[in-house]
Amino acid sequence: MLLKMYEREGRHEEYLELCAEHNRRLALCEKLVSLGREEEAMRLVRQHPLPSHDAWSFIEQLEHAGHETLAHEVAEAALPEARGWPLDKISDWLLRRYDQAVDRTKAVNVHLVRFRAHPTFTAYQEIAGLARELGTWEQIAPELEAQVQRGHPSLQVQVALSNDDLKQAIEVVERSKRMLDESLVKRVANRAAESAEHYRWAVTAYERLAEKRIAGKRRHLYEGARGYLSMIRDIYQQHNAPGEWEAFIAGVRQRHQGKHLFLEVIGRL
Repeated sequence: MLLKMYEREGRHEEYLELCAEHNRRLALCEKLVSLGREEEAMRLVRQHPLPSHDAWSFIEQLEHAGHETLAHEVAEAALPEARGWPLDKISDWLLRRYDQAVDRTKAVNVHLVRFRAHPTFTAYQEIAGLARELGTWEQIAPELEAQVQRGHPSLQVQVALSNDDLKQAIEVVERSKRMLDESLVKRVANRAAESAEHYRWAVTAYERLAEKRIAGKRRHLYEGARGYLSMIRDIYQQHNAPGEWEAFIAGVRQRHQGKHLFLEVIGRL
């Protein structure tokens, strides 16, 4: 209440003293900037950095007041400790300026901070692309790989596929398949289906997907299973293994011999 009264009555020094007394650092710094005492505000911020959510508010005020260089300093200082929405706001703000200045080195550093806090495949691609342009990929690749291995299995699969490491992608799917979207498992299976070394794994992956639908005991699910079984047939044909296909489909029919609707749906596959 006193702050509002001091603000309303223009009692600026009392306003500043009360902010300092109650550790209202953001209000103190913002008031100093509004009074044209931005360097004084910056001395306080340099001595005692603002929490990232307060730093973002201060960055906006400095930019609005025309102090772009000071705003930039606050943003760079706040970035390493930022998390959640302040990280998104501050990093986006910095990236816009680095893009304008064509400063890819600093852009990579911002993306790395974001990736450490929230590793995504999009961020990985952005970092890898910029680092390769700059010739710094070999230096940052070990850290990035370590972050990937600590990340979600879906990230690990996507990175493995982007690096043409099919064996690694398959290993991740096998140990984490319950945590992965079916669409991602199918991407790995599609790639494996083309490989003379791994096509039998693709058969296993599609078989699991087919069996999941067969267990549903509905015509539309049986039709979905038939689609996967057709893909398995095509894989065996592609790799010149018709005998393996015949043995495989005979086993499917044997296991589900009591499911007459299913056998009708798959017909003469």
